Amino acid sequence: MKLVTFTGDKARAGAFLPGDTEVIEVTGTDRYHPVAHANAVAAHAKSSGADVVVTGATGGVGCMAVQSLAARGYEVTALTGKPAETDFLRAIGAKAVLDRHELQMGTKPLEKASWSGAVDAVGGETLAWLTRTMQYRGCIASSGLAGGHELHTTVMPFILRGVKLLGIDSVMCPAETRLEVWRRLATDLRPTHLDRIANLIGLDDLPSAFTALLKGEAQGRYVVRLRG
Repeated sequence: MKLVTFTGDKARAGAFLPGDTEVIEVTGTDRYHPVAHANAVAAHAKSSGADVVVTGATGGVGCMAVQSLAARGYEVTALTGKPAETDFLRAIGAKAVLDRHELQMGTKPLEKASWSGAVDAVGGETLAWLTRTMQYRGCIASSGLAGGHELHTTVMPFILRGVKLLGIDSVMCPAETRLEVWRRLATDLRPTHLDRIANLIGLDDLPSAFTALLKGEAQGRYVVRLRG
């Protein structure tokens, strides 16, 4: 889950709001990060119709990536530790859902080549598994460490399959790159089910939101309205 703030003031968002994009769309997508993942995969993966996987799929980044990549025509597999959310994930664009608890990751330097692209906000063993299961010249967009900050893999995926591991950061990213991501947010990567993943709440609702987060029951992201 991601918690972001919302003032409702489009003028303040100014330069980064293309076309008819609304402020709630911007805050609901965390301004940059999730769309940057999908942008990276779309730029480096095979053409639409290819198989891509999104880890942590019920989280803020994952929900957005599933929508954006499905909208581009990719066959999206959602990997989640919440199998009860299968219907939700299919409703926002996933063609298949994998239960993280039942996933056989294997131990070989190279496993079955399954994915043209991957969006990962988990890290740790999940990211290592992705490196082993990418197709030739597949790419992984990585930004998270919910599953651990260490990466134990080999050079085999990179020198034998040409796998690309792309780091996604939203702090030092140049303005021109941000603007391009914003342009795509308003066009081909625009979320189609934002109303299902962005939960608008007030400050008084924060305690219950934090409780849901700590229990692992949160879905998508909470957008906090700072003024009535």
